[in-house]
Amino acid sequence: MKHLFSIILAIAVVFSCNSQKREYYDPLSWGDNIPEFNVDTSGVFIAVEARGELKGVKERRGSSKEWWGIAWNYVDDANCCMARIGVRNTDFGDLTDSRVLDLTVVERHNGEEAVKHVTTLERGVSLQKGANSLAVEWESGRMKLFIGAKEPELVMDVECPKPVEPQCAILYSGRFKLLSLVAESEENKPRLLTSTYSRTVLNERFAASVDPIEGYWSYLDRETDDARARLGGRYDLAIVRESDEYLLLYVGGADVNSSNWKPMMVKGRMKPTPFKSHYDLTWYDSMMEPMDDDTFSMVDDEMILTLKFPVYRSQLRFYKR
Repeated sequence: MKHLFSIILAIAVVFSCNSQKREYYDPLSWGDNIPEFNVDTSGVFIAVEARGELKGVKERRGSSKEWWGIAWNYVDDANCCMARIGVRNTDFGDLTDSRVLDLTVVERHNGEEAVKHVTTLERGVSLQKGANSLAVEWESGRMKLFIGAKEPELVMDVECPKPVEPQCAILYSGRFKLLSLVAESEENKPRLLTSTYSRTVLNERFAASVDPIEGYWSYLDRETDDARARLGGRYDLAIVRESDEYLLLYVGGADVNSSNWKPMMVKGRMKPTPFKSHYDLTWYDSMMEPMDDDTFSMVDDEMILTLKFPVYRSQLRFYKR
């Protein structure tokens, strides 16, 4: 991957892999007791996908009594939101009868159920024997639902806020076998890098500090391998000591992804090593991904801070103001 000094150019790879948290559950260890599970409600993107099979579903007049679904904002079976699937006959006993699957979104409050959305499917899903996969995704105030006997396909896209409570559950009626379950979220990176510092607090602290590294630092120059990295901004930083490490706080200067970088967000961390003025470095690139593969920093007697990125054959230098 190429960093834009802090930025990763391979944005598609980053967002599909590095920034996402995925948790797989093992249904075989649950037996007949399917427990609740949690999702990370702080994520900017949340998804749950389950695959399951209803057993012994028979054709009958109207909707089958057997169904299963994914529940969120789960308090108990009587208080939750749910996307559920169930099959039915359109006109049982008639030559025009056909078998269909209903995907229904409902809200339950004290046992009272309100239907919010419904879509009906005849193809691409298992209607009597066989398993179906059901996936629910939340992002930017919308909810997308996917379903399929093999590859889940988008069948519903509606306005719906993401879960506000972490508890979720798989609910069902009848004989049901859960085959797989995975929950995924994309981290809210700006939130994770937010600090509690303000400019006023830092000014007061720096005025009284005897630590030569604490203070404001500005971009000086760079040496970069443009095939591997390029500059994401001429940053101004504030460095403050916390316990056994120094925090590098963003003050300004971002050119790439600048709308997401706010003053006093954490731009890096330096931990002292046994060697004088030499630190292990974690640096957050412009897309807020950590760079810590063999990275290090040095501060010389003239108060020049050098950030080294050997893997990318690059370095940045800052001077203390």
